[in-house]
Amino acid sequence: MAKHRRRARDLPVRPGSQGRRIGRGDRRARPRGAADRRQRPSAGPLLLARGRGPPRGRSPVREMVAAAAVRDRALRLAGRPAPGDRRLWEWLAVSALATLLAVVLLATGWTVRLDNLVYDAALRLAPRTSTSDVLIVAIDDRALAEAGAWPWSRATHARVVERLSAAGARAIAYDVLFIEPSVDPAADEALGRAVAAARRVCLPVLTEVPGPNGDSFRITPPLAAVARGAGGLGHVSLAFDPDGVSRRANLAEAAGRRSVPHLMACAAAVGAGRAGAGVESLPRARPGEALERRGPVLIPFAGSAGRFRTVSAASVLRGEVPESFVRGRYVLVGATASGLHDRHATPLSRRDETLSGVELQANLLEGLLTDGLIRPAPFPISLATTLALVWIQLAALRLASPRRNLAIALGAMSGGVALSGALLILARTWTPPAPALITLLVMFPAWGWLRLQAANAYMLQELARFAQEDGAPAAPERGDVISRRIHLMRRAVQHARDLRAQAAAAAAQREQMVQLLSHDLRSPQSSILALLDGAEPGAVRPDLSDRIAGAARRTLSLADNFVHLAKAEDGALSREPLDMSDLLDVAMDEAWPLARRAAVRLSRTGARAPAWTMGDRSLLMRALANLIDNAIKFSPPDAAVEVELRQTEIEGRPMARLAIRDHGPGVAEGDRAALFAPYGRGAGRTAGGVGLGLTLVAEVARRHGGGVTCEGTPGGGATFVLALPVDGQAD
Repeated sequence: MAKHRRRARDLPVRPGSQGRRIGRGDRRARPRGAADRRQRPSAGPLLLARGRGPPRGRSPVREMVAAAAVRDRALRLAGRPAPGDRRLWEWLAVSALATLLAVVLLATGWTVRLDNLVYDAALRLAPRTSTSDVLIVAIDDRALAEAGAWPWSRATHARVVERLSAAGARAIAYDVLFIEPSVDPAADEALGRAVAAARRVCLPVLTEVPGPNGDSFRITPPLAAVARGAGGLGHVSLAFDPDGVSRRANLAEAAGRRSVPHLMACAAAVGAGRAGAGVESLPRARPGEALERRGPVLIPFAGSAGRFRTVSAASVLRGEVPESFVRGRYVLVGATASGLHDRHATPLSRRDETLSGVELQANLLEGLLTDGLIRPAPFPISLATTLALVWIQLAALRLASPRRNLAIALGAMSGGVALSGALLILARTWTPPAPALITLLVMFPAWGWLRLQAANAYMLQELARFAQEDGAPAAPERGDVISRRIHLMRRAVQHARDLRAQAAAAAAQREQMVQLLSHDLRSPQSSILALLDGAEPGAVRPDLSDRIAGAARRTLSLADNFVHLAKAEDGALSREPLDMSDLLDVAMDEAWPLARRAAVRLSRTGARAPAWTMGDRSLLMRALANLIDNAIKFSPPDAAVEVELRQTEIEGRPMARLAIRDHGPGVAEGDRAALFAPYGRGAGRTAGGVGLGLTLVAEVARRHGGGVTCEGTPGGGATFVLALPVDGQAD
């Protein structure tokens, strides 16, 4: 115990009078008002100097919440929406408009240019490599120079088909229109015989929209002499985006039950041994029936020009191409000569570079053969993806802080772009991100403007109310809106500065009062006790000496509680590692003289394991002393005060739980909530004190991240439980 005494701070000796708990007063039937004020003349000035106001039972936060609830209820009763209701309706309106905007942008395709920029960038990140199954026979400048000017004789085309067929081509897609008879009917017949002998040649048809004579469309097949032996027919129409770039194609064109596939789809089918479409299956224009584009796909370009194996048609005509170079391959014959103007811009084209039509068709054929075509996501999936991003941001606007809202908005926009790119690369599916991006870009500043407008209206309302409460004249009506707002703000700032000066003066007054209590009030009481202790026997009657000493000790205790309460509430804590078990032993040692005079036994039960916490030694010692003294005062003679310290978990936090139990009259359940308020007293309590001891305990517990409660029933004693964080968990 000597070790513990050396570590303890000097504490004043408290009287052992019984009959009232520290920190409680009799509140049974005493009327509030002047009588109350007369009973505590010395406490009011100190509390007012602190700026705390009169004693209260609820915290300022609860008072503010209660006042806000009353104000909102009054507004609703008056038929006016409360601030929370207005925010909800604003959020619902923004949500509806944002959802409508996203749906309109996605359905109308107004954002296709922005979507194309994202698509082109994603396509460049994962370019495909061309396969060796596709061979291009180019009608290039060399072929025109050697075989003659364009158009060639049908006999020349027949020789090209014969040589490719003899070399073992798997399928031949001949991207040249033969819809008109030539000047040499024999040449037409020769081409027809070559096509029929090859049996694997696909020929293009001409699609015109609109058609002649008021028809909605017209599809013209090749000459009958040429087409009747073909392996299949196909259209070669391309879909151009608004920026003029070729990205898309339709795998079929149909009207009613008739349809014609794309020329590359015909080549893929013929190469797989399936029959292609014939003349009899071509769509025909009928009144009120339009041509439908079916099977829209995005072409998976392998790169810029020159990615596919290419030979000149001149080399084929000369017999210079080895059969092994042609055998088993899909052969595309088409024009690449500069004078034939069959060139197209693609997503992967370099600056001022174009791709020949036959090479563009080769990219589409390769996508068909490798199952690498990129398909637009169905509208419901694109809509669900877009609305998911929009509603994530809408939920954040409702629930998150402005800083987190900005982070979520940036994350949603970048996440939408990343999701579209990932689906394109990994799943070969394209989901346009621009509708969600534009909706977020419009929605976020719109919501910010609404919040700013609401904050501005609230500020003006509060400034005007503040001016009215201050008693100053109203803001001048002249001048613009900004001038009137500046006038209100200037007046409010000046009033706030005045309040700050008053607060500083109150703080100085409080400091003077604390000094008065800590020195000027304590010194006379200590002198009185010293005189009584040094008086000769018989100089003062014993009963009078005890009464004077008791009053002096109570005054010292009151002053000490005031000083410690001021430090606990507003002062900086001197935190250090403390063993609560050690402190408890010291506090019990200090309380032993009081317990002896009151004929009360102090006993500590349970284990004595260390319970470390980070705290202020003087404040914790004072709190422990107040709890033990309080238990002694309310214990009858020959009773025991039981003290137990153990470690436990409260709401998942490791805590040191100190329980101090007495066997006094107990505390009614209705009085427990107010035990720790300033000047609070339980019913029927008559012990000395002004009611600040338990207030100090509660404030010390709060500053250390813990709490204090009272348990028990009247007639069965009371148990005060102090819980403090261990292992440095105090806030």
